[in-house]
Amino acid sequence: MSQKVITVKFTGIDKTRVELERLMRELPGAYEAALFEVGHDIKNASVELVPVKHRTLANSAFVNDPEGEGFGAGVTIGYGGAASAYAIAVHETPSKYDPPSWKGKGGNLNWSKPGTGPKYLERPFLRKSRQLGPNILKKIKQRWGSRAGAPSAGVSFGTPGML
Repeated sequence: MSQKVITVKFTGIDKTRVELERLMRELPGAYEAALFEVGHDIKNASVELVPVKHRTLANSAFVNDPEGEGFGAGVTIGYGGAASAYAIAVHETPSKYDPPSWKGKGGNLNWSKPGTGPKYLERPFLRKSRQLGPNILKKIKQRWGSRAGAPSAGVSFGTPGML
């Protein structure tokens, strides 16, 4: 089974990137720790959009430890374990992954909670990725205090790539 991967890339050089580079030199591991925290923020927002019946799917949410360093670091946010096939079916409906009982409903399934349903991970990721750089700076400042300085604004993002 293939994984769907969404990545974010900084485009251009701006104050946020310069500040992050400074912090990576002065506070080793801070960027990766903040990225991990932002990954949990995305996961937590996603769990709110997961259809709820028995909590199996919501309880399968995870964020892996960061891999890589600095701007080459990344975290994996996902759903899986016993719920992996169901996770794909729900996230991508209507699709080839839909169980036979969903056929012909065109994605109009009766989810147990309004606002839940397809793209439960993609929607919060796309929403939160618009402010990824400033959010990472904010997390670093919260965790390391005055050693981190004040966060800057004005980061631009594009896909595909790697943050």
